[in-house]
Amino acid sequence: MLPTRQPSLSKSTFLMGRQCSKLLWFRYNAKDQIPAPDEAQQAVFDQGTEVGELAQQLFPGGMVVAPGIITPQEVIAQTQDASRDIEEQIDAMQRVIGAKAHPEIQIGPQCDNPYTCALHDRCWSFLPEASVFTLYRGGQKGFSLLKRGIQKLADIPANVELTDNQAIQRSTLLAGQPHIDRSALAAFLGQLEYPISYLDFETIGTAIPLFDGVSPYQQVPFQYSLHIVHQPGADPEHHSFLADGKEDPRSKFMQNLREILPATGSVVAYNAGFETGRLKECCELLPEHKPWLRKVTPRIVDLLLPFRGFRYHHPDQNGSNSMKAVLPALTGKGYEKLAIQEGGAASREFLRVTFGDVTAAERRRVRRDLEEYCGLDTLGMVQIVDQLNRLTTKQPT
Repeated sequence: MLPTRQPSLSKSTFLMGRQCSKLLWFRYNAKDQIPAPDEAQQAVFDQGTEVGELAQQLFPGGMVVAPGIITPQEVIAQTQDASRDIEEQIDAMQRVIGAKAHPEIQIGPQCDNPYTCALHDRCWSFLPEASVFTLYRGGQKGFSLLKRGIQKLADIPANVELTDNQAIQRSTLLAGQPHIDRSALAAFLGQLEYPISYLDFETIGTAIPLFDGVSPYQQVPFQYSLHIVHQPGADPEHHSFLADGKEDPRSKFMQNLREILPATGSVVAYNAGFETGRLKECCELLPEHKPWLRKVTPRIVDLLLPFRGFRYHHPDQNGSNSMKAVLPALTGKGYEKLAIQEGGAASREFLRVTFGDVTAAERRRVRRDLEEYCGLDTLGMVQIVDQLNRLTTKQPT
């Protein structure tokens, strides 16, 4: 009787087995039950393939061993310590693949490390919407609570130690109404000076840089939206920039923004460190803008701060302080009707229609979608500040 041939393991399936043996079993025994990667995941895979192909052109047949070590004897020794370890792991994986049923693996940090597992939604589906894993910056606390049989955020016992913000999140859920620190919100709003400029960037960051002087994954701004409110109660005035063509967009981006942004007043961004960081990087490339940025920087106000500090928190935010969570919870408005609904999709679509083979009509359509998406980011900030002003002037009942 001939021995049963063992299934082969590719690099990707070996890494699957390293992350989760349950995922490995499904890959060989129930592949049709593994969901296809979404667009964001596929984009990561595609870039990884591009990097791998480029590496193979430079080093045909080569593999990375002992990074950072150049002594030949040490490299050979580590190559041999890795071979033995890998052989043992492969043997264990072959046993998993040949089993009649998948191993029972409890959810844990491995579900998102190094990547979110394709079976994540399947394995986590037993949890309620407001689970212990929505706890703000909960970390390992969610897994500790789950081991105690606690799944719902509302069921966390009073004797469990929570941070101040976690306690606010739990209390708002139990009360069914938002937590509002009116005095703190009023102090935050009091620093805003007119004209108020609401600013948001969209960026691209690829594994293989598209432009000279750009590092892998460095975020290059290609679009901005700017809503300017010149005085209290005034309608916002909208301006925007969207790069056109395949050249490095930063020169035109900076020149256009510098011409449009008012010379006085507050500049409001959500998670402003991102926009500030991109402006600094652009000025390293284009030092003629450094004096202008030095004047702008003290005027920048981060709209994330009152939400990250839980000066306002709504139970519908589920512990998240992202704008995608705050805007609908606070104003009842959101992104669900847009063709592009988040920044990652905006980046992918811009890359696709700018550097890919698409029709002129498709390119125009996507560029309209990009304008609409980025425009809502800044208009949403206007609406958030308007609503916060209403809350601070409203007398508590």
